[in-house]
Amino acid sequence: MARAEIKDIYAQIVSDLQYAAANLPQSWSGAPGKETNGTALSLLAKVYLTMATYPLKDPTNYQKAADAAHSVMNLGIIN
Repeated sequence: MARAEIKDIYAQIVSDLQYAAANLPQSWSGAPGKETNGTALSLLAKVYLTMATYPLKDPTNYQKAADAAHSVMNLGIIN
């Protein structure tokens, strides 16, 4: 079996995290420690930052990372 291209792997990761961000709840009342859409958006921002640098070196991902991080901040969750 041939190895997948790095860009294809990142595309799958981004797709999975976007799905999670759209389908996870903002919070789990009474069940702390479970993943939320904020968790998925935070990881998505980190993945975009990684994609902006080596090995993909795609600077357009800096704006995507900023947008994802801004979405997390707009959730207004205070712990």
